[in-house]
Amino acid sequence: MLTHFGNFEKLNDEINRQKRIAEDLIIHANRKQIINKGAFVKQTFSPSLNTETIIVKAEETVELEVKEKKLIKRMLIQKSWRKYVK
Repeated sequence: MLTHFGNFEKLNDEINRQKRIAEDLIIHANRKQIINKGAFVKQTFSPSLNTETIIVKAEETVELEVKEKKLIKRMLIQKSWRKYVK
């Protein structure tokens, strides 16, 4: 057995923990009806996340996404208004 790579049981446990975090983020994205779940998970996921900070970080990401959507909507309205005024 190659021991210079570390304890395989601890490494497997860590991989499983990180996988569960990603799964929890996907479940949260489904509940919040986030359209781009992959981008949400990519932006929110961190190997150092734990169960207490998942929801806080996820909520921050959702808030940013809502602000971006509002900004895009406002920009589209302004663009349409400018075309109408001309």
